[in-house]
Amino acid sequence: MFPITRSSNVKDVIHVKVKKYAGYFNPESKSFAVDPHLTTFDDLQNILIQAFSLNGKKQPFHITYLCRDDVGENVYLSMLTDWDLDAAFMTSSDPFLRLKLDAEPYKDGLMSKLSDWEKSESPNNLQSSIVNVNTILSLQNTQRSWSNSLGFAFNKLTVGLGYNPNIEEDEIFFPSKPPLDDVEFRTYLDENGVLVKPEDLRLRVYHGGVAPALRKVVWRMLLNIFPIHLTGKERIEYMKRKTSEYEQLRSKWQAQADLDRVKQLSNMVWKDVLRTDRTHPYYSGADDNPHTVALMNILTTYALTHPKVSYCQGMSDIVSPILVVMNNEAQAYICFCGAMTRIQENFSRDGLTMSTKFKHLAMLTAHYDIEFFNYLQLLGADTMFFCYRWLLLELKREFNFEDAITVLEVMWSSLPPQPPENDLSLHDEQIDARSFCDSNIAPGGTKSSPESSSSSFNSSESVDVPGEYVGVIEYSTCPENVLRLRKPPISAKTSVGSPPKASDSFLDEETSNLPPPEDLGCGNPFLLFICLTLLLEERDKVMSTECEYDDLVMHFDRLVRGHSPRKVLSKSMKLFAEYLRSESRHGMKT
Repeated sequence: MFPITRSSNVKDVIHVKVKKYAGYFNPESKSFAVDPHLTTFDDLQNILIQAFSLNGKKQPFHITYLCRDDVGENVYLSMLTDWDLDAAFMTSSDPFLRLKLDAEPYKDGLMSKLSDWEKSESPNNLQSSIVNVNTILSLQNTQRSWSNSLGFAFNKLTVGLGYNPNIEEDEIFFPSKPPLDDVEFRTYLDENGVLVKPEDLRLRVYHGGVAPALRKVVWRMLLNIFPIHLTGKERIEYMKRKTSEYEQLRSKWQAQADLDRVKQLSNMVWKDVLRTDRTHPYYSGADDNPHTVALMNILTTYALTHPKVSYCQGMSDIVSPILVVMNNEAQAYICFCGAMTRIQENFSRDGLTMSTKFKHLAMLTAHYDIEFFNYLQLLGADTMFFCYRWLLLELKREFNFEDAITVLEVMWSSLPPQPPENDLSLHDEQIDARSFCDSNIAPGGTKSSPESSSSSFNSSESVDVPGEYVGVIEYSTCPENVLRLRKPPISAKTSVGSPPKASDSFLDEETSNLPPPEDLGCGNPFLLFICLTLLLEERDKVMSTECEYDDLVMHFDRLVRGHSPRKVLSKSMKLFAEYLRSESRHGMKT
């Protein structure tokens, strides 16, 4: 065995405290001390096996250690190698090293045992946050498709990690498990590779995300591109067939690249592609590197084969992380079609879906922090239109690229599985794919007009707001006022905490009750709770300074790509669970 070489800065003795978790049983604690200059990762594993009477290789377990991330937040990181142990000794051993041992790493632990907790109503511990697993499904309206389609796992997903204001500071909600790996992923498939537990798979991703090497496989399922009950071999054949279909669609418009409509649209797409994630290694380098070209091909093909949706600025942000993960143009297009099946109404010219999301976010903010909402109203920001980018792009730009990937997959996992009934369509079924480039086909509206550019976005990466949308929500159609609703600064006579007059409120009495989860955020409620968290995290800073609407917009613009995913997701999960508990109780009362 090779001798261990560790920095002289490491103490001679490390005191270790360990909590062992196994299913829904109370955690078991142990304390001991080790010599960091002699102890290897294998040694530590053997110590834990003996301390907790584990059965060695026959009882696999997972170790995490408590440390602080780069923004000072407590987080548990996986300990898998001697290198991880070294890092723990160097950074996390003052005054002692805190470990968590998950004795059932491939089970849902507490979440899989919810029925045993149903009778517990104590307000002083975590049990108070867990409600009857049949609560939401027993709501008066039993036909609610959102709740019913997610089924039993929906209850575990949404109420399992309930909000408890007395929870210990070192307890976190995300990640509560290590990223899903290949070994565990196979437990959700049968012997033929059929996904037999789609809801439980989503629950597991919600707990910890997906290991990078597995994302290509799992994202296809989260984005609903496969019909149900396909075997592993059938999924491979399905992808080959859909790849061939995409290549035919792309070839058709490329063969007609001289048509005015194709030129106009492809040039528009290319301008946006050239400013999408160019600092990421995957898209860096020459403008015509194969990955930026692939991004352009995907967006142009989609726009020409979906004339009712066509192309809007911001779509490149939706495709970009998918292409990075898939690392295959055709597969990325297929996944993008799956994603757009759900979110295409975000880009609709009537603006009704986005208008509804703004209103729901305003309702959430008023519900959880009326004082802050009143302050936003005084600034003319109670419409939440300054959150346009957040809702349109599902927060892709609010985190750095790698963190955004984690946030996206966790958010997708909070949605019910909605696989296509027979086959995922790669083009608008109401048009003839053989002639989609014909000049007599209306473009469907490319909503990327420079006249309505959003001044609240970075100038190099703007997402434009369609003029038609502005009219729908009754904002001024003057370009300079699209996102800059100005009101007089707060005066000394105005109390921020004073309730506004009813006539001035963006909300009305009819919206005092929050919509049910299948309606909230137009079917994506967790997205709104992440947005709410971003707002609440900054509320004290915002309210401590007298400002105008423009200052508020600039404040959040400065935070782009700077949010901590662990902190944001943890708080969002707490708030989401609290909402669902209230929604469940409301349903039972009605």
